[in-house]
Amino acid sequence: MLLADKNPDPPKVTYHLKIAQSSELKKQPLKCTNMAQILKVAQSLMMEELQDAIVEIIADALQLSTLISTYDDFEVLFTIACKVSDPTPLQSAGDYEILIDNVKSMKDPVVSLFICTLKVQFLQISA
Repeated sequence: MLLADKNPDPPKVTYHLKIAQSSELKKQPLKCTNMAQILKVAQSLMMEELQDAIVEIIADALQLSTLISTYDDFEVLFTIACKVSDPTPLQSAGDYEILIDNVKSMKDPVVSLFICTLKVQFLQISA
C-alpha cells in the first residue's frame, strides 16, 4: 500500500478554554481574572462528549463538584481564527456542526472557547 493511499486521521482540535465567573465580568477587562486551560480532542468527538470534557475542566479549574455542574450552567462561546471571528454560541448540535465544518479544512485546528458561569451558587469542593 502506498503512503498516498492511506487515509490519515484528521488532526485533533485544540481548544483554548478561557473560564471566568460571572462576578468577574463586572470588573474592568484588565482587572478581570480568568483561568486558561487547553483541551485537545479528535474531530470525531460527539458534542455530548465534548460538553462532558468541558464541564470536567471547568469544575477542576473552579473547584466545583461535577455532580451538580452541567453544561447548561455555563455560557460557552467560540471563535476560530480566520474563520469565525465573532464569538458564536456553542449550545446546540447545529452550533457544534458549524464549529466542526470550519475546522475540517484546517491543518492544525485551534478553537478558542470563552466560558462564563451563569449560576452563582455552586457547591465548591473542599481541599
